[in-house]
Amino acid sequence: MDKAMLTRILGAAAGIAAGALILVLGFWKAFLLIVLALLGWWISGGCKLPAFVRQILHMEEKTEDGE
Repeated sequence: MDKAMLTRILGAAAGIAAGALILVLGFWKAFLLIVLALLGWWISGGCKLPAFVRQILHMEEKTEDGE
């Protein structure tokens, strides 16, 4: 299984989990839970989140330039 397929599967699983949280808890409670979980993950040493965000922004800049 290549990396692109794995990221699609993980993204779909995260989307299903987020949708289930929203249905069960409501939007704002689910949003708060997800934000706090990401914040805890980032504080505990998963500092790749800012680099991941920069990578997404960089990919968007490339698509705007027509590359």
